[in-house]
Amino acid sequence: NQITASRSSIGYRDLGLISHTNTTNAQGDIIYLQNSVSTEPGRIYHMQGNGSVALAASSSASTGSLFVALGDNATKGLLMRGNVKLDHDSEATLGQPIFLDHEGKTRSTSPSNSGAVVRSVGFYLSGSGTVMFNPDNTSITLA
Repeated sequence: NQITASRSSIGYRDLGLISHTNTTNAQGDIIYLQNSVSTEPGRIYHMQGNGSVALAASSSASTGSLFVALGDNATKGLLMRGNVKLDHDSEATLGQPIFLDHEGKTRSTSPSNSGAVVRSVGFYLSGSGTVMFNPDNTSITLA
């Protein structure tokens, strides 16, 4: 099945759950940085102003682009949106939103401390850390 227009054709994407048994494979939109930057697979990173990436956290200015690292280096892939297994389990209820936490991790509830950045990063899909990574474009810094 495909969606077609006069100059383009886009096939349907099947983002299955079964193949997500480790943090280095994912299905979705992936970019590859040209510059070598060490990353931890299954952790969430944010884009810095110099084009590099750093671990995302709710206590910092992680309000721009977010990615999940798919290898030990950003040249091996950064998931922008899609299904992936994180390196930790958010312990959320299936289908519920997950939020950015600290050190590139997620949590099942939004942070509530003053100065924290509240940002939904997707939805919990399984009890093993598999998520639909789809970071919201909106972030709120708590007073």
